Amino acid sequence: MSEAILTFPTRPGHVLVADDEAKNRRLLKDLLEAQGHRVTEAVDGREALAKATEQTPDIILLDVLMPHMDGFQVCRSLKQDPGTASIYILIVTALSERDDRIKGIDAGANDFLSKPVDTREVLLRVRNAVHARHLQEQVQRGGTEQARLRRQVEDLTQALNSVLDAGRRPPGCMSLLQEPCDLVALAREVADDAAQERQERDITVDPARGSIAVWCDRKLVSQALLSLLRHALGTAPEPTVIRLALRAGDEMVRLLVSADGVSNIHAEGSSLLFCRFVAEAHGGRMGVQTIPGRQTAFWMELPEGGENLRNAAV
Repeated sequence: MSEAILTFPTRPGHVLVADDEAKNRRLLKDLLEAQGHRVTEAVDGREALAKATEQTPDIILLDVLMPHMDGFQVCRSLKQDPGTASIYILIVTALSERDDRIKGIDAGANDFLSKPVDTREVLLRVRNAVHARHLQEQVQRGGTEQARLRRQVEDLTQALNSVLDAGRRPPGCMSLLQEPCDLVALAREVADDAAQERQERDITVDPARGSIAVWCDRKLVSQALLSLLRHALGTAPEPTVIRLALRAGDEMVRLLVSADGVSNIHAEGSSLLFCRFVAEAHGGRMGVQTIPGRQTAFWMELPEGGENLRNAAV
C-alpha cells in the first residue's frame, strides 16, 4: 500500500496589476512573481485599458481610484469588448465600501479583493482565476471534453470562493465558523444525501454508530465530504459500493472514501482541490492511499477534539 499527500501545482499566469500607488504595485508584483506568475504594471486606468487590450492577461487586479479612468470604467470597457470580455477581473476595494462592490458587479467584475489585502488570499484567488481561465481556453478550443471542462470552471470558482469567504476576519487572516460536531453523525447525514442524489447508490459508513468529536466549520466539512463522495460516485462504475470510513488516532481523525474493487478513481478535479483547502483551513491535510489493483481511497484529516483548534489562527 502506498500513500501520498494530495497536492495541486500552481500554474503560472499573466497578471496585470493596475494601481496608481507604486508601493501597492511593488507588493503585488513581488508576491506574484515569487509564485512564477508574469506581472505587468499599469499606473492609471487609461494605461490599464491599453495594456489589457494589447496583451489580454489572464487576470487583472484593478484598483478603484485611479487617474484618467477609474477601475469601474476600465472594467466596463473590457467586459463590453468581445476580445477582452473573458479576462478575469478582481476589483480591489475596502471591505466596508458596499457601494463600490455594487458598482463593480454592475461593471462586470468577477470578484473582489479587500483592502488591506491578505497575501494568502491574493495568491489563492489568482491561482483560482488563472486555472479557470486556462480551462475556459480549452473549452473554446472545442473537443469532446467541453462539458466536463465547463463544469470544472464553475465548480472550481465556487469551491475556492466558498473557502476564501468562510468567516473572514481582517486584517491578514481567515477564520472558520467552528462549532462542536459529531463527525460520525455528520458522515451518516452526508452519505444519505449523496446516495439520494444518485438514485440510492450504496454508500456504507464505518463506524455506523458511536461518535467522534471535532471542532469544525460544519457547513464546509459537510460540503467537502459530499464532494469526495460525489467524486467517487462519478468515477466508480455501478453497482460499486462506496465506503466512507472514519478512523481516530494521533490526535487526528481521518475520513477515507473508497470504492470496493476499484483502484483507478481519478486523483484530479476541482472537488478534490476544494477538499484539500477545507482540510488545510482546519489545520489538517488531504491525501490519497492506494493498494495496487485493489483500491484507491482519498482521505482527509481533521484535528480530533477541539480546544486547540478553536484557538488556532488559520
